[in-house]
Amino acid sequence: MHNISKFSDFFYDSNLKKILDKPSGQNNSVLVFDYCGVRDIYSSIDKLAQHLVPYELHFVSTLINRKEWSHLDLLYGNLIKSPPEIWYNPRTQLPAARDGESNKNIPNIDVLIENLKTAVSNGTGLADTNIIRCALDTAYYFSAMAIRVAKPSLVLVWNSFHPLSQIVAAVCKQYGIPIGYLEYGALPGTLSFDFCGQMGESAVVQKSDAFNKLPICKADLTLAEDTLNYFKTTGINRKELPPYRNLSKLVAEKSRGRKVILYAGHNDAASGTFPYTQDTRVHHSPIFKNADEAGRYILSLARNNNWFVLYKPHPLYDRAVELSTGENCLVVSDYNINECIDVADVVATVLSQTSYVALIREKPVVMLGFNHLRHSGAIYQATVIEDVEMQFQSAFAGFELTIKRKMWSDHVARLLKYYLYQHDVYSPDEVPARSLQQLASIIVNTIQENTFEEFKTK
Repeated sequence: MHNISKFSDFFYDSNLKKILDKPSGQNNSVLVFDYCGVRDIYSSIDKLAQHLVPYELHFVSTLINRKEWSHLDLLYGNLIKSPPEIWYNPRTQLPAARDGESNKNIPNIDVLIENLKTAVSNGTGLADTNIIRCALDTAYYFSAMAIRVAKPSLVLVWNSFHPLSQIVAAVCKQYGIPIGYLEYGALPGTLSFDFCGQMGESAVVQKSDAFNKLPICKADLTLAEDTLNYFKTTGINRKELPPYRNLSKLVAEKSRGRKVILYAGHNDAASGTFPYTQDTRVHHSPIFKNADEAGRYILSLARNNNWFVLYKPHPLYDRAVELSTGENCLVVSDYNINECIDVADVVATVLSQTSYVALIREKPVVMLGFNHLRHSGAIYQATVIEDVEMQFQSAFAGFELTIKRKMWSDHVARLLKYYLYQHDVYSPDEVPARSLQQLASIIVNTIQENTFEEFKTK
């Protein structure tokens, strides 16, 4: 491997020794990996650890390598610090790569290198290949070491699409360890847990027949409506949003009475659309290879139909391509997403979770790809390029909008009752999703019964 650190340094600095200090009979555990450096999940991870008895939770985090976050700790779980070579951040300089033998065991290494280069460079791909390879190699060896030391019964990974997360998945496959995926939920203030994957690969989509038949009652629908009203009224978002800036006046001046489309871009490197493969076409984006290509096509439709486009790029993938030119488009990178949605007639995206925010704010949504909404019946779904213009026309006309809003309420009711979990930064009164205690029970049942079911109620 790369001679970046002595393996003993990895071991002692990481807190893995704490696991070996315990009697061998106490090594039944759940091992959680976050190589993305997520900042606000520590309290939720710790609450999950509290309820996982008799299983111990070990949490591998890259975030605590950064000085400003090094104070973070867990009360109930065991926090494991990953080597600093794994940590990446597009706003900081990656560690210098050193010479060494490359790992031969990582599958699809060339694809992962290009994916990580894209991820750390805001989509440009301009990153040092040696440094990127160093991060991937280190992630492989450290993940394997953590798994061999902790002997987990189950591994959980934050963000299935991230190339470093895919390294963990590859190691789990080699060791025969079952894996599940954690991420922010589709609704604000929630977390998702899934054995199938995320978004278009999620159980909500892959097992849609079962999910859409899960029983809901009048009380569930009332709770869903109340929750949606709370989301719309408060405008809560997992990211801090800028204040409103009177966008409606600017759009009125620019659009001059034309129909307005808000196009929300996505981060290709973290959404399953880069690189573009057959799996991408099947599960995520059947029409367009990336967010830019979809944006250019929407702009061509806008020119032909005299529509006006607001383009909001993903905040971590902010290239505005040619959409910023001409009188048919306005780039709104720095505007509040809720304000952008409110001034639009229709919201479009390939697979961004902005689709959920738009439906919360009662706007018609045209989907050009797939996320959890694929089989919900709540959106205007295009699956071939010939359908895109027709779906926009239907959305502008409000075709079957009453039916779609009913399907949307049903979808939200099922998400809250059967799929999404409370993020500990919000109270159950604010976001009445499933409790982390329920998630712990499902994880324990999975381990003990060797059954993998996302929609269990107990």
